[in-house]
Amino acid sequence: MVTKVRRRRRGGSMSSVIRDYLTTHPEAGPKEVITALAEQNVEVSATLVSNVKRRMQEKAMGIKSIPGRKPGRPRQIHNGNLTFAQLSEAKRFADQMGSLEAAQRALESLLTLR
Repeated sequence: MVTKVRRRRRGGSMSSVIRDYLTTHPEAGPKEVITALAEQNVEVSATLVSNVKRRMQEKAMGIKSIPGRKPGRPRQIHNGNLTFAQLSEAKRFADQMGSLEAAQRALESLLTLR
């Protein structure tokens, strides 16, 4: 019987159990880790295994995690500095025109009127 272990387990967290297995089997994939830990009556998700393995690899290579976008700042696209609101408005326009191609044709005809 496989018991579902949530946050903590005897001897540490779920991540530490995965790290212990991965230190002895560094080439193991998520499926292999899941089946091996299931034999020890520990149920983990593939996502957790993948994240722990990625963090272990980053630490071994000396890579620090890249921080995410700071809260409160508008999302910007680096190609043209369009904000998320502008992209949303463009999508609404394309939906209103029926397709992206129809919206492009309308904008091109608008340029010829100038």
